[in-house]
Amino acid sequence: MDKQLILSKHINSISREEWVFLYVEEGLSLPEIAVCLGTTPKTIYSRLMKLGIPTRAPGRRAPTPLTEDILREAYEVENYNLTRAALSVGLSAAQFKKQLKHYGVTLKRKASEVLTYEYLQGLVDKGVSPSAIAIEAGLSAPIVYRYLYKFGFRDKHAFSKVERKCMSEVVSLYELGNTMVEISSKVGKSVGYVADALYSFGVTIEGTNRRTMKIDPEIAVSLYKEGKSLEEIRVFFGGGGKDTIVQALNSAGVKVRSKSEALHGPKNHMHGKRHTKEARSKMSDAYAQQVRTVVSSPRGNEEEVLSPLQGIICVRSSWEAAVARFFNSGGVAYLYEDHPLVFFAEGVRFSYTPDFLLLGGRLLPDKYIEVKGQWTDEARYKVETAISAGYNIEVWDGRYLQDLGILDHSFRPAL
Repeated sequence: MDKQLILSKHINSISREEWVFLYVEEGLSLPEIAVCLGTTPKTIYSRLMKLGIPTRAPGRRAPTPLTEDILREAYEVENYNLTRAALSVGLSAAQFKKQLKHYGVTLKRKASEVLTYEYLQGLVDKGVSPSAIAIEAGLSAPIVYRYLYKFGFRDKHAFSKVERKCMSEVVSLYELGNTMVEISSKVGKSVGYVADALYSFGVTIEGTNRRTMKIDPEIAVSLYKEGKSLEEIRVFFGGGGKDTIVQALNSAGVKVRSKSEALHGPKNHMHGKRHTKEARSKMSDAYAQQVRTVVSSPRGNEEEVLSPLQGIICVRSSWEAAVARFFNSGGVAYLYEDHPLVFFAEGVRFSYTPDFLLLGGRLLPDKYIEVKGQWTDEARYKVETAISAGYNIEVWDGRYLQDLGILDHSFRPAL
């Protein structure tokens, strides 16, 4: 595969094999890939997670001896700018610049020194596209676009027919009231491209969201006093931001209810309801079994179960709580999420913690139990990779838990 060819594609047209080639085989970091594709490292991370490609632990890669040839190849042969060249060798821009001065490498001129009016006029008259100008000048395409706009070359057909057609579509969508984010998703371009296209056609960008909600303060106050929520009033006026409604209410001297106040009375889904005798009995039985009510934690809603070896543990789901009670009733010695597995596969470091570790003792080997209801590609890949690495892992899904009597016929905990 050709690395440069892949990096020249749009992010949505890169296949999973090509992502594996860039990130695993070539060893590029998330910031490096993000800079080449014109996006953020967070977007690259989300795409890798969606495709089930495990990411490396945060931190720099193993340092590579930086010789003068490596620095010159990144800065002169590849024709990268200073920031991009620094990322390609794993250094910051300041460190890379210091290394260049150490080896006596002449720094490139700034964009303002390269992209002069005479220089751009000569290339535009020859019909050179902005992308080709960027490659020749060793700068990014957005910078070239901005200087073309600055010197007024947008009216001299400095763009290809395809580019001008796309830019015209962007302007049309913007005039129809679409936001820049919505236009970006419709034309398959970045928000920066949309902004550049609007600027090239002389369109003034009024903000990230051009939709302004026109409301009648008297109607808004009347609806609010009737008990309507801010969201219901927003929908009544055809969408927009809630801040506009809040400003209208404040200007009319109406105090906006807090979230807790808004849930009083009929707005509260538990209004007028009481626990039945059967429900209170179930709650008492659950407390007697040391299964407490659901607690909130940074990991989400959890249940507390009494473990013989670890005391009270917080499990992530009702299925895991039922499995823990199953082990307790059978006298099985276990540990919950207490033994992380760290291993390498295809040159990538994995860290994976199974749900339960069954302690085998002298006669039986230790065994890991993974309780799964819904599989994600990332979780399936980690479990399969850990099994191939030699770990004794069993996956207990809903059907198997039913066979063991842990779940009932409707996949609810029976214990």
